[in-house]
Amino acid sequence: MATENRLRIIIVGSGIAGLAAALTVYERGETTAATAGQGVANMPNGSKILNTLGFDYDRSGSVEISGWKVVRKDGTPEMETMIDWEGKYGAPLATHMRADFRAELLRIATLPSNELGVDPEAGVVTLSDGSTAEGDVTIGNCGWHHSHLRSQILGDAAHTHQKTGLTCFRLAVSEDLLGYLPDWWDTQLVTGKGFMHLTEALDGNHRMVLAYLLLMVRSWFADGDCTEVLETFKDFETDLLGMLCAATEVKLWDFQDLEPLPTWTSGRAILIGDAAHAMTPMQGQGGNIGIEDAEAFRLLMQPRVTRDDVPVVLKKIDSLRRLPASKVFYNTRDMSIVEKPEERYARMGENCTYDGILNAAK
Repeated sequence: MATENRLRIIIVGSGIAGLAAALTVYERGETTAATAGQGVANMPNGSKILNTLGFDYDRSGSVEISGWKVVRKDGTPEMETMIDWEGKYGAPLATHMRADFRAELLRIATLPSNELGVDPEAGVVTLSDGSTAEGDVTIGNCGWHHSHLRSQILGDAAHTHQKTGLTCFRLAVSEDLLGYLPDWWDTQLVTGKGFMHLTEALDGNHRMVLAYLLLMVRSWFADGDCTEVLETFKDFETDLLGMLCAATEVKLWDFQDLEPLPTWTSGRAILIGDAAHAMTPMQGQGGNIGIEDAEAFRLLMQPRVTRDDVPVVLKKIDSLRRLPASKVFYNTRDMSIVEKPEERYARMGENCTYDGILNAAK
């Protein structure tokens, strides 16, 4: 496409989906955005798309995950699942600190300013200083909680987040402060590959502790209480309690999600990421589905796509992306509370099969 015919694209929000969208439609830009801090896992469906965008896993300090080990609260082994993710799905499962992950996206992406509102039909965005910016396309990745764009695209504010009844304590443990590593943790350093270590109560009250390797610690959400963490898991095995005791920072995360929307698009504007389909991390797919959304803008980059084509192309993206994302959303909600660990993992492979927008459009 000739330079003078390139679409003017405004990206509202600098979350994972917004950054990945910038990678899809731009080559390189400035690196200014707010940082977050919790760990994030890229499932193979997200990793496949990141690979096409030039993501550098070494630069982001990623840890490749080879599977899951599930034990009961007393440390008794329950099940073990080792998976050749790359061989089976074409890309690895990798974990990293969210801030490091975003820093790698920022290295190769262009980010927008702090937009506040949009006229979806005209493609006009109002900035925080009252000035406006006009684009041929407006991509809304403005979060799951207070999304101005969502209410403007849908025409009302009725579609909002809701509590799931699940709560998560999030904490990071330093080996230096702990003074040792449990045997089940130390083996990851020997093999060179990590795994998700899940300790489940399996006593009817759905308590669990998920531990996996990360490299750095940053700030998270609301402050939590270490005493409450220890009280909640007081009957779990000793090595795990020792790790929980060594945590210097505890954060509390109240799980919420967003019912699937009737549409993501209106005129020249479209929602992606948490603004379109916020889900809990119980299947590890929230950020990955956002990456899938972002990659869909390859349809806007096809030859001979002009400003006049934008509303039709956005509707096509909506038709190809909304139902698959909703399927993963319901898989996540259905598997949030299960009686047997194998039930939870049965859906994970199903969630990893998406192979990009161009294949979906065939």
